[in-house]
Order: sequence, then structure tokens, then C-alpha cells
Amino acid sequence: MITQSPLSTEVEVTLIGTGGGYGESVVLKLGIDKWIVIDSCVNPETKEPLALEYLIGIGADLSKVVLIVCTHWHSNHIAGLSKLLEKCPNCEFSFSSVNDLNKFLLLCELDYSKSLKGSKSSTKEFAKCLEIINDRGTYFTKAQSDLLLMKIEENLCNFELFALSPSPKTVINFDGEISKLITQFGTRNTAIINKSPNDKSVALLLKFNDVRVLLGADLEIGKDNHEGWRHIVYKSKAKDKTKSKLYKIPHHGSHNGYLKEIFEVLVDEHPTLKLTPFRSSNLPREDMIEKYSNHSKEIYSTSAFLVSKKPKKRDKSIEKIIERNTLAISEIKFNYGVVRSRINYEIKHDTWKTEVFESGLKVKINQED
Repeated sequence: MITQSPLSTEVEVTLIGTGGGYGESVVLKLGIDKWIVIDSCVNPETKEPLALEYLIGIGADLSKVVLIVCTHWHSNHIAGLSKLLEKCPNCEFSFSSVNDLNKFLLLCELDYSKSLKGSKSSTKEFAKCLEIINDRGTYFTKAQSDLLLMKIEENLCNFELFALSPSPKTVINFDGEISKLITQFGTRNTAIINKSPNDKSVALLLKFNDVRVLLGADLEIGKDNHEGWRHIVYKSKAKDKTKSKLYKIPHHGSHNGYLKEIFEVLVDEHPTLKLTPFRSSNLPREDMIEKYSNHSKEIYSTSAFLVSKKPKKRDKSIEKIIERNTLAISEIKFNYGVVRSRINYEIKHDTWKTEVFESGLKVKINQED
């Protein structure tokens, strides 16, 4: 168990992940003793959220968790989120924005009802979180581009966490998508989310002093300058001239999360990069590691991965079954890894110190110096 707690003057950005597709989670410590958790994944051996195990292991006070963010509802980002929320009684809850909230809540309710009859649920965990919030009589925040989710002022330092996405266009498109899904769901007995929620994923920007941290979630680049990373690069009002020296690579290093302009506009010239592999989809692939290595020699992963230039081919009949039933294919082996970065916010020009635990590692880059 990882037990070393941070100093009161340290900011912590910890990526927790697995190599087998069980998921990822990010833990932030801001100010003297304020904690934020972004997404959740479950230890398949203990059935506990890995972020919860980590926080308990380092002796964090769960009553000091002030915010939990659900970036999107893919199972490898939301599993165990309701238990985490339940154990953190004083936290706010935030998730990707939709304008027509009533329709989205109806979608969750329909999905949950059918799951009781044996259907695979896409939003069951999310619905549980909303139930907890409702029982507490508290509220939730709909994350969207340029929205300040959390502000903490301690030790003469301001900490601000901004949502950078989803873009206004994505939110509007999602409202139309919900209506179609509700109509289709009446004739289906499988999971309702048959379109990827990655385009609605909540990317985040942490600001304090002259330090920036970019957390990419699973956000994709988008089709134009009004969607995804393209919207952030060209339209975001939350970004400034200070670039991030710490960057959580989006979507497990997939090609659809990479945009060269991210490194030109948002990320420092010599950043520390972090990612979680997703072996069942052969992510990250060799060509993407090469691309990222052109931007940094400090690339960390929560576990080892086998790079591949091409995705593994499956029989077409199997592909159709997977698509029809939205099954999640993942390997049995469980690799738990932690990549932890800490910096002292009271020391001017201090630099990030990154450590790896369990199966976490620094990626070897084949480059000639």
C-alpha cells in the first residue's frame, strides 16, 4: 500500500490506472488539505474504487474531498464512482453538460429500469451518483467549456480548476442525440449508449501561481474548430499564455486525442506526460508513442504496454455482436499502477517530482541524444 502523504504546501497530481482496460482515475491535492477526484475505476480483486484505496492508504481525510468529476460515462472511467461519492460526504459532483437535462435524466432512468431486467446498463453507475446527490439535498454542476469548477484560496495562493469542454456545439448536438437514443431505446434491449461519449468528455485545466496542469480525459480532437480539442485550442477563454508542464494524455494515447496544436498553444516545450494504456484496444500504438516522444522524453505510464501499428483484427461476425450488444472486451490480468507528481507551491520556480508505484513506469524512448 502507498502510504506517504503530501506536505501541506504540496500540490499533488496522481494518475491511477490499469493496463487491462479496468480504467483510470486522477487524484488532485490542492491547498493545505483539499482533494479532488476525477473519474473512477475499480480494483477487480477488492471491488473497491482505486482512488478510494489510494486516499485511505496515504491517510487522506475523505471529508476533505471537495469535488468529484465524472468526465464521461465510459465504464472504464465511471466504475465505482457512486461508492466513492458515498464515502466523501462533503464533495460537490460535476459531469458533462447537457442543455436538456430532464431528457438526459429520463434516459438514465430508462436505462436503469431495463438493467433490472437483464439489459447491460451504460449509465447505471451515473444514475446511482445522481440518487446520492438527491438524497443529500445538495446539487451538481454541469461542466462545460470555460467553466470554473473549483476555486480554493489558501496560504496566499489561488487554485482554480477549469473545465475546458464540452464545447457549446457539442452540448447542442448531444441534446438532439438524447432524443434519438430515447426513441431507439424503446425497441432495444441492450445498452443505450451506442455512440461514443468521448466527444462530450470533460478536459480540465488546473491553475495556481505560474503553474498549469492539463488533464485530457478521453476528449477527441473534434471535426472542426467548434468541437473537442480544436475548440479548446482556438476558442477557449480559460487558457492563458502560461503553458502546462504536466499533461495527462487523452484517450490512452489514441490518435483521435492527438493534435499538434495542443503542444503549440497549451503545453510547455519540455513537459511531463502521463497516460494509461488500454490493452484490449492496443493503445497506445507505436506511431503515437513516436509522436509524443517528439514532444517529451518524460513520458510515464501506469503499466507496461505492447505497442502495435495496427489494431487487432477480429472476425466480422464477432465485431457485429460487440457493436450490437456494446460489450466491453478486456483482458483478465489486472495491472495496477500509480504515477504521482508533487510540487511545492510555496517555493518559487519549484519543479514537478514524479514517482511511479506498483506497475507504473517511465516509458523508454528510442531516440538518439
